[in-house]
Amino acid sequence: MASGDQDTAVFDIAYECLSEFDKVYHSHGRDLTTRLFEMDDLSGGYSCHIVRKCDFMGLRNSFIFWADYTGALSLMESSLDARLQGFPDISSMFVELLEMISRNLSRLLIVSPSAVKSESDAPTSDGASSNTSRIWEDALRAIDYALDRLHFLGGAIRKASAKRLEYNVTSYLTEEDFLFRKYAAAIVKRNFPQARSSLHKQLGDTIAVRRKFMLRKRSHATNLTVRRDPHARKSPERLSVDDPSKPEVSGHRRAMRASGEPQSAVTKASKPNRQTPAFKKIFMPSTPILRSMISSMSSVHDDSIEYPECPQVKDNEKHVQCSYCLKALSAAQLRGPEKDNYWRSHLKEDLQPYVCLFPECVEALVFFTHQKEWICHMEASHSTDWPRKVHNIMWYCNMDHEPVEQFQSEVEWRTHMQDPYAHPNRRSKPPTDVQLAALSTRKQQRVVRDQYVCPLCENIPEKIQPFMKRGNGSDLANMLNEHIAKHMISLSLISLPWIDGGDADTEGKSIDFDESFKRLLNPRSEPLTPSQPSEIDRLSVDCPWLLHVHVGNWPPPQRSWTGHFLEKTS
Repeated sequence: MASGDQDTAVFDIAYECLSEFDKVYHSHGRDLTTRLFEMDDLSGGYSCHIVRKCDFMGLRNSFIFWADYTGALSLMESSLDARLQGFPDISSMFVELLEMISRNLSRLLIVSPSAVKSESDAPTSDGASSNTSRIWEDALRAIDYALDRLHFLGGAIRKASAKRLEYNVTSYLTEEDFLFRKYAAAIVKRNFPQARSSLHKQLGDTIAVRRKFMLRKRSHATNLTVRRDPHARKSPERLSVDDPSKPEVSGHRRAMRASGEPQSAVTKASKPNRQTPAFKKIFMPSTPILRSMISSMSSVHDDSIEYPECPQVKDNEKHVQCSYCLKALSAAQLRGPEKDNYWRSHLKEDLQPYVCLFPECVEALVFFTHQKEWICHMEASHSTDWPRKVHNIMWYCNMDHEPVEQFQSEVEWRTHMQDPYAHPNRRSKPPTDVQLAALSTRKQQRVVRDQYVCPLCENIPEKIQPFMKRGNGSDLANMLNEHIAKHMISLSLISLPWIDGGDADTEGKSIDFDESFKRLLNPRSEPLTPSQPSEIDRLSVDCPWLLHVHVGNWPPPQRSWTGHFLEKTS
C-alpha cells in the first residue's frame, strides 16, 4: 500500500494477476494456452454475451480489457482505487473476485503441461477428461466466472461516471481545445511556479472547459438572434439583417456562407482576451521568490484582481448587452454607484470561477458561482484542513541519493529512474515499464503542507503572517480561503473569449471568426508536461445501489467444480 491514506488494494491484486497470467503463458507454452475448451453458461442472466468456447489467452485478453476499461492498473490519481475511495464494500467486491483469479492462476502454474498433453492424446475409455485436464479446464472456468462479474461491475461504474460526461475534458473538447488546454496549464504554471504540476494541469483543464462552456453559450445566444423569414416555406436560413443593434457579420464570412465554402474550425472566439490582466502578466517578468520561515516552498503572488471594464452605456438605453454571453444587463445598474459590483457579479455567473481542487472528488469539474458554496463543499467533503491535503502526492527515489530526491509527477519519477546517469552506481539495467508500474505505488508519499500555506503559492499569505501567533484559527482559515478564492477568480478570467477590439467595454462589437489562432505564450514559455494520462476522467463512483450487490448474490455456477475453485483464501 502506498504511503498515507491512499488505498491500492485493487491495483496490487490486479497487478499480481497480470504477472501470473504471464507466468502461466511462459511456463506452459502456446500449444496449451491456445487450446480451446467449452465454457459453461456463467452469465446467470446478468450478461447478454455468453462465451461458449475460449482458451487461456482469451481470458488473459479479457482481463487486460477489463483493466484498461476500469483503470485498475492506471496511475494513482486516475486509478480504480481512487474512484472507489469511500466505497469499501464495492472495493472489497473487486478484490474478492481478483483473488479468485489469482488463486486459480496459481493452480494453473502447478499443472504439468506434459501431463495435460499426454492425457489429451490418450483420452479415457468413457470419454471423460482426465484428472489433470479437468483441473486445468475447471480453473479456467473459475477465472471466467470471476471475469464475468468484474466486467459487470466495471460497466456499472463507467455508467455512473458517464452521468457527468459533459464535464469530461477528453470527450468534450476538440483538437483546438486540447491545444488551448496545454497553453492554459502553462499559464497557470507561470503564474504559480511553486504549485504542484498536477494542480497546474487540473486548473488548466478547468480553464479550458469553462471557456468551452462560454463559447457554446454565446454561440447558442447568437443563433437565437437570427431572424426567420416569415415568407419562407423551407427551413429558414440564417439571414443577415441590417440592424445597427445587431453585430454585423464580416464580408469575408458572408462570402464563405454564400459560396458554401467550409469554414475554419479555428476561431478567434476561441482565443482568450489578451487585454485582460491575466494575459498581460504572462509577458511580465516572473515574480521574485521569497522564502517563508514556516514553509519550505514559498512564493509571493498579487492578491488583487483586475476585472474587464464594464460595458459602456448610452443615456437612452434600458439594457446593454454583455459582450461575452450576450445577456441583457440593466443599464440603470451599470450607471449607478454599485456598477462594479453588479458587473463583477454577472461575470462570476458566467465564469463560475470556483472549482473543487481534489481530482478524485466527484465534484472535480463542477463549477461554483458563489464563494460560500465552494467553501461549504471543500470543508464538508475534504475537512477544514483541505489546503494542507490537496495535491500532496510526491514520488521519491532513495537509490544513491542523499538526501532523497522528490518528484511532483510520476512521469518525472519514471524518467529519473530510467536515466543511467542519475544512478552511476547501479550495475543492473534500468527498470522496465512493468517494473516501474509495480514500484510506483511503493515510491509515493503524501507530503502535508504547513498550516495556512496556500496550495497555489506554496507560501503563507502576507495578510495572514502578522496574525500567526495571536490570531484565531477559524479566522485565519477564512482568510486563507479568501486568498485562494481570489486566485481562482483571477485564473477564471483567462477563460473569457477574445472580443474584437480587445476590450469588453465596446458596444455593438462582434466576435471575429476569421483570424487564425495565435500563440498564447511568449517563446520562452513552455507547455507543461502532463503528470498523468491525458484522460481526466477521475470521477468517483456515484452508484450507491452497488453497495447492496454482493458476490454471493450472483447466481451460482452450474457445475460442482466451483466448490473447489471458488473458495475464499483461508
